[in-house]
Amino acid sequence: MAITKEEVAKFQNALEDEITTWEWFRYGLRPEDRPYMEKIFTYTRKQAEAGSQGKQIMYTDYLWMATLIAQQKQIETLLLELDALKKSLNL
Repeated sequence: MAITKEEVAKFQNALEDEITTWEWFRYGLRPEDRPYMEKIFTYTRKQAEAGSQGKQIMYTDYLWMATLIAQQKQIETLLLELDALKKSLNL
């Protein structure tokens, strides 16, 4: 089923509202940890089209799923880089 631009935009607006509700938590973080939270929200925004496909949307659940996907991509990239480094060092 194709998602319209309007549906994605509606989801993005609701997602931004959800992100805003986390401002209290962001404020409580140590300053050096705040950029990590911002990255989580950035990854989540990048996946807005996928999130808009849900029938019953729980925005916080979506936020965490998008984060887990982004982290898994980073883990796999790091593992590939580590394997390449080991090979170059003959380990």
